[in-house]
Amino acid sequence: MAKGPSRWNVVSVTLYLIVISSVYLSYKYIPIVWKKSQLENMVKEYSYGVNRNPEEYVRNALIERAENELEIKLELEDIFIEKFPDRVRMKVIWRPVVVFLLGQSIAHEFEIKQSTVFY
Repeated sequence: MAKGPSRWNVVSVTLYLIVISSVYLSYKYIPIVWKKSQLENMVKEYSYGVNRNPEEYVRNALIERAENELEIKLELEDIFIEKFPDRVRMKVIWRPVVVFLLGQSIAHEFEIKQSTVFY
């Protein structure tokens, strides 16, 4: 009687490791991508308020809302606002850190830029 293919071979083990590592990395990085998208929307929303409110108020409100809603820690010096007569430019720097199983961590830096024109 002929023996069938082995259930565990180099190819199947490699595929299982690829699938497991993909699921793990997705588990770690999907929340960061989602939070970045939500932060972009927040920056866009607050860029409209810069024309009506003082810059310091907008910075503090953005920091507080990002911390409360997204659990993102932003620093006051990482929010840049430029006012022009007809537009506003905002840049927010967010530095999330991903911590892996063995205690290794990777720090990322995202720049969120928004330019709003007032007509």
